[in-house]
Amino acid sequence: MGALIAEKGFQLIDYQFVPIGNDETTDNVRLELSESASISRHLTALSRSNLSAPMQCLARHGFLDGSLSVFDYGCGKGDDIRNLSANDITVSGWDPHYAPDQPKQAADIVNLGFVINVIENYQERLEALIGAYDLANQVLVVSAMLFNQNAFKGQAFNDGVITQRNTFQKYFTQSELKDFISETLETDTIPVAPGIFFVFKNQDAEQRFLLGRQRSQRNVLRYRVDLFHRRSLNFLVMRKNIWLTNTFSTRCGRKFWSLGGYPTNRKSIRWLNSPKPLAPSTKPFALR
Repeated sequence: MGALIAEKGFQLIDYQFVPIGNDETTDNVRLELSESASISRHLTALSRSNLSAPMQCLARHGFLDGSLSVFDYGCGKGDDIRNLSANDITVSGWDPHYAPDQPKQAADIVNLGFVINVIENYQERLEALIGAYDLANQVLVVSAMLFNQNAFKGQAFNDGVITQRNTFQKYFTQSELKDFISETLETDTIPVAPGIFFVFKNQDAEQRFLLGRQRSQRNVLRYRVDLFHRRSLNFLVMRKNIWLTNTFSTRCGRKFWSLGGYPTNRKSIRWLNSPKPLAPSTKPFALR
């Protein structure tokens, strides 16, 4: 089960799904750090064999069909870029450490994947979010690490923690992350998974997404209603059959008791004729 969850880009911590975003190697250490200390942000980059969780969300919602360009803002080691390129998707990326010479360029989709949570400076965090949003033509995908047990490890620093490897992590709650994105960009955000949000720049694209999502939910609801309806019918049919069987058994019992025993041949059962006889049938009972 754990391998399947990890394949989807998540991990299960304290009964909660948390996206796998960064290397979270931590320990309870005592570090002497100041505001000017250099944080090794690049050490949080993971090596991936599958697409990251935000990219998988894009794929599930039909954004990675090859018709839209993608820019990975803070691409790390570039594993998402290689996987998308292998699937004939127009993609490029930039990273301050691993790909500093690549240009920051506009694209239909911009992914800001697990970047803002490794930036210890709040103002720089804002600049990264706004800068990524400015590059998006249709949708910006923002993801960050969610609050989990690792938030208590390491040394407190600013609004996060410093790990033994001299990396920084800011752990958000889902609502805190939503508010941070919405208030910074002054627009609505749409949660699509734990720690992952879509921010639409294009209203037509947003309406198409919401409509498609509504249809999917409606299909699920219709399936559940139909299933409930079928189960209800089956229960009613079963209850009718039980009532008829009990009625038949009661009439038989009374007749047999009055005769002093049970019939030994089929002719003896003719007395069972009543104003409302039960007609013999090989078919199951059904509601009319």
